[in-house]
Amino acid sequence: MYVLIDYSNIKSSITNKGIEYLTEKLISIIVNTEVFKLSDVFFRIYGGWHSGEKQTLSAKNLIADLDKDFPKYRRLNVHSSIKVHVELAYSLINHPKIFFLNTYRQKQIQRNVRCLSADELGCCHDGCPMDIIRTYIETKKCPVCNKNLDNFMFRNEQKIVDSLIICDLLLILQNNESNSTMIVSSDDDFIPAIYLCLMNRHHVYHVLTQINHQKMINVSSFGPYSQYYHPSHLI
Repeated sequence: MYVLIDYSNIKSSITNKGIEYLTEKLISIIVNTEVFKLSDVFFRIYGGWHSGEKQTLSAKNLIADLDKDFPKYRRLNVHSSIKVHVELAYSLINHPKIFFLNTYRQKQIQRNVRCLSADELGCCHDGCPMDIIRTYIETKKCPVCNKNLDNFMFRNEQKIVDSLIICDLLLILQNNESNSTMIVSSDDDFIPAIYLCLMNRHHVYHVLTQINHQKMINVSSFGPYSQYYHPSHLI
């Protein structure tokens, strides 16, 4: 059985407890399903693991934990145990030697951002700093030093990660490697792929990481091959 984990979608209060804690919580769900007879469980952890071609600090820290703790055998009862494998996902599940790099990137401020003037905001004060901010946003330059906005205003983001999870989910379905998969995320982008799996009678265990009542209704209406779990299962 494969467990596909959207790592950045999980609250830091849980990830800070370590990979071993997270896998134990998910195994406790697996053993209560019909798939508990499996001998191996493969956890794939998805995230922005490379900035350019270099591993991120987060990836390096996780790899250190994985090398120390996995693979391992997890005893279920006196008669059975499962082998737990955990890896960071850099590639497609059936092409492990072809890495997708630069999945953690620096993104500049959006070009379509609009800022209202002080007059439009109804400000009556002379020298309102909102006009300076407006000039700054619209010209992408500081009105004082003329420095480019892109040089110091940015945010970091993951790229390719969601599509990699979706591709792996569909490859598991296509290759018929198992009759069930667990996906750990509350990202709506995975819903169509989950639905396609269910339409092909592939059982999906969907572990939500955040509370979203509308999503719970959608997933629970997919029929007998779907089963979702509340975020409290990870606590």
